[in-house]
Amino acid sequence: MKRINLVARKFILFLLSTIMVLMLININIIIVLADEFEHDRFFNEASRLVADNWDDGFIGSIVFTIGSPYMLVDGVPVEIDPGTGTTPAVVDGRTLLPIRALVEEIGGSVSFEPTHQRVIIYDDQMLELQIGSTIMSVDGELEYIDVAPIIINGRTMLPLRAIADNLGFDEPKWDSVTQQVTLTRSFQTRRLIVRTSFSMDFNQFNATDIIQGPDNITVLQFSTIHETYEAYGQLSVLDAVIWVEPDTYIPPFEEVMVSADFPSLGSFHRSWGVERIGADRYAEFLRNNGRDQRVVVAVLDTGVNSGHSFLQGRMVDGWCFITYTSNPYDIQGHGTHVAGTIVDSTPGLNIQIAPVKVLNNRGSGTDLNIGNGIRWAATRSDVINMSLGGFGRSRFMYDSIQYAN
Repeated sequence: MKRINLVARKFILFLLSTIMVLMLININIIIVLADEFEHDRFFNEASRLVADNWDDGFIGSIVFTIGSPYMLVDGVPVEIDPGTGTTPAVVDGRTLLPIRALVEEIGGSVSFEPTHQRVIIYDDQMLELQIGSTIMSVDGELEYIDVAPIIINGRTMLPLRAIADNLGFDEPKWDSVTQQVTLTRSFQTRRLIVRTSFSMDFNQFNATDIIQGPDNITVLQFSTIHETYEAYGQLSVLDAVIWVEPDTYIPPFEEVMVSADFPSLGSFHRSWGVERIGADRYAEFLRNNGRDQRVVVAVLDTGVNSGHSFLQGRMVDGWCFITYTSNPYDIQGHGTHVAGTIVDSTPGLNIQIAPVKVLNNRGSGTDLNIGNGIRWAATRSDVINMSLGGFGRSRFMYDSIQYAN
């Protein structure tokens, strides 16, 4: 009887321990699933916010050169005032710009009242300036400027610094060697990304939209650049804020045309680099040594044309952060080009492409979608490829890469 009781007790203990282990496993599964659900919710809400507040007038940079009738808008030459030869000028050591071209490039408008010699600029704020006067009105508030607007060859020239400060531009960058001034607009998306040490109430900052994400990350959308910058300053000094930054716009790159017809290179491969770097020999080595296990490569780009003949049998499901759907189709071409290079470099290997569309059909985007694309791919792929540009200073991007690591 004692032996039977002992066996029974051991069985009960074994049963209980097994149940506890199973419960712990289930709890861990629930935690993982809840974490994934929280991330996916944030991905969708953040993507929708970016799409709802997108503006094709966003710019990466505008570069003026003293004496040149052209400005560079994201590297593309644009004539400042077609047919007139109007150029920026330096007067009394201050840079003056032909203002209409700059304002219209960012989606604003300029009117000139010849009777009162008054310039009115409508953008994020309303600016009023008088030719020959060093007083400027910003939404009705008077400000002093260091040099008065003037007219040169019938064109209104306004002081660079005063205009940049009140049109939402960052501090102008002046190159004395090239005589160039570069303007950027970090807060133009009117959106902040914030990471705090604990959950915070952000209602006091008058954002139009607030999206709470994992890891105490919050996205705040505002109505104007001015409100965005004001909130940035307020958040920057709070002890609970680990970092806060604008959701920076990333400009488009050169369009890539991808054809179904490939030029003959005299070899099996479609690109010269495969043989040059020995990728084909390395792929053969892996195959011969039984090291051709499945590897999923997430391509964060403009999407991928999964119907392309060259990519057949190499695609797995992806995601589109532009339309927040499971259809990351590529119209621009760059993402398909990148995916094709990966496939071409891995002949006979079990390398699968997961297309993650974080750039729109023009090839532009923001740090928020790209950072979220990294987080999405981290749990669904083995390798993340990002052949894209940007300014390289995003803390959100950095933290997303650390999350992937």
